[in-house]
Amino acid sequence: MEIGPGRVELLINNSRTAIMRPGEVTPEGVRFKSMPANNAEAEANGFTQRLLLGQRIEPMAMLLAGANGH
Repeated sequence: MEIGPGRVELLINNSRTAIMRPGEVTPEGVRFKSMPANNAEAEANGFTQRLLLGQRIEPMAMLLAGANGH
């Protein structure tokens, strides 16, 4: 991620770079929320992350336990 005046440059899924301003959403569903100070808030898959310059978020999966605990 690179931060510039009023925008960020996000690498989406290690394949596509998106230059975004607050409130924009990529076709993959990543929403750029805000830019307080020298970081940026992005939302993907219902989770909000605060990113610092150069920080990465790895893909994640959520596993839910069934009624029997498995």
